[in-house]
Amino acid sequence: MNTTNTFKFRTSLQALLGIAALVAMSATAGCDEGHQGDRCVAALSHNDCASSDLTCMQPTDCPETYCCPSAGTAITSTFCQPGCSGGALSILFATCSTASPSPLCPCMNIIGGLLIGPLSPDAYPPGVDCSCVGNPDPIACLAATASTPDAGSATPDAGSSAPDAADASGE
Repeated sequence: MNTTNTFKFRTSLQALLGIAALVAMSATAGCDEGHQGDRCVAALSHNDCASSDLTCMQPTDCPETYCCPSAGTAITSTFCQPGCSGGALSILFATCSTASPSPLCPCMNIIGGLLIGPLSPDAYPPGVDCSCVGNPDPIACLAATASTPDAGSATPDAGSSAPDAADASGE
């Protein structure tokens, strides 16, 4: 073998080894799944989650399933908490173009039909209660707000300065 052929052989061999190393590294990195907060498919016949203390589940007010700990184990991922790190806001956003939109739709930054995220507090529309937008689980926050009566009365609609229909008629 002459020097030119040896050089070409070594260069080709080094290139092939480099490509093989890249493929091996990307294959192992792509298979490191199933940890707490990783998405999973609950409908599979096997557990997608890497650890026996994790279960593929759909957290409260969340549109997707994640590998989350069973009861008694510490939750370290926001995806396993109620509202799943913005998933609840996505559920509410899906109602914005329907006949009965969420009361938080005016508080969301929607451009061209895409949810960009919540508006900044200084951009909230006047007269709209956007206090639940920043809550980790805005669905639960809305439910709690709806079940809380006005501060001045035991009835939720109390507090208006306008007289009731019965008061206006004198009865």
